[in-house]
Amino acid sequence: NQRVERAFAALKSNDRSALGEALYASHESMRVNYEASCPELDTMKDLAADIDGVIGAKMTGAGFGGACVLVVDRAAAETVSDALAIAYSARTGLKPAILSCEASDGIRRFEQASGEDA
Repeated sequence: NQRVERAFAALKSNDRSALGEALYASHESMRVNYEASCPELDTMKDLAADIDGVIGAKMTGAGFGGACVLVVDRAAAETVSDALAIAYSARTGLKPAILSCEASDGIRRFEQASGEDA
């Protein structure tokens, strides 16, 4: 919980370094304390950490082959994606599926106009 609170504070204050530290620490906690990571996710996180423009990375999902989430500078997103795909394939012989997305305002209630079907 403390790490989530630190990450939230880092986001609010635009402290990219602190956010990255929280993400990497989260990955390590899942890997060491819960043994929920796998070599493929560890490799993805490790390679990402060496690419300019990456703020932080961590595994997500159920683990054991889930996904690795990277937070990157928007301007570097395409470069990071290309560099990571090349490095990961070279290291593992596997072709990663890399999806790019942007954060939104989050979940909110959607009010349906009256008379419309649900």
